[in-house]
Amino acid sequence: MKRIDNGVTKDFKHCWLYKEDIDRLISLMTVDGLAPELRSGDFEFENAAELYQFLGKKGGRSLNIKSVKPRAHFTTSLFGSVRVLTYDDSNDARALHSRIVEATEGGIKRPNWRSRFLTYLAGMILMMFGAGNAYSHTGPARYIGGLACVVGIALLISHATYKREDGTRFFGVARADRQSFLQRKGDDLAVALIAGTVGAVVGGVLGVVGTLIVQQAPK
Repeated sequence: MKRIDNGVTKDFKHCWLYKEDIDRLISLMTVDGLAPELRSGDFEFENAAELYQFLGKKGGRSLNIKSVKPRAHFTTSLFGSVRVLTYDDSNDARALHSRIVEATEGGIKRPNWRSRFLTYLAGMILMMFGAGNAYSHTGPARYIGGLACVVGIALLISHATYKREDGTRFFGVARADRQSFLQRKGDDLAVALIAGTVGAVVGGVLGVVGTLIVQQAPK
């Protein structure tokens, strides 16, 4: 009787990897100086440089990296999912599988919950604060309140219609070379813009209200 080695498998629904991420995978799967097999689409590549030239800045949707010993495989499906597997469950294979999975997890695109929460919070504050001022005041304060309400509704619509960009993609360039400044700093800029908008609108309304109170105060 002989025990069957079923190997170890880990699946990912989607994954975005850049040159530095793929470099790490290739390094992990290079064992005793023997480089892994590299494929993308209908092509097999002699080295990483050829692979990166093929993927380029636009990127590709398929990538297959296969090591010889331990036998491990990083592969993609027709539907864009990623699978990391080994063909045996030896200690060496399990250790390699764990390191490959860890490297792959760095490419999982996660939504930025901080900016989404702040967008929702700012939208609610502006809508409620603006609607209240538009209803209870006249003159400039009413118009500023209406503007705040409109901005708040727009932010809430943006929050409700948010759609994360999923899918699987592999790029032959570094992350910093492909992403623009706005893409790299977009979340921080969005938070600053939202905070500035809320501060400006609230400050404007309070300023107008304060002026009206002073004007109506008995002399």
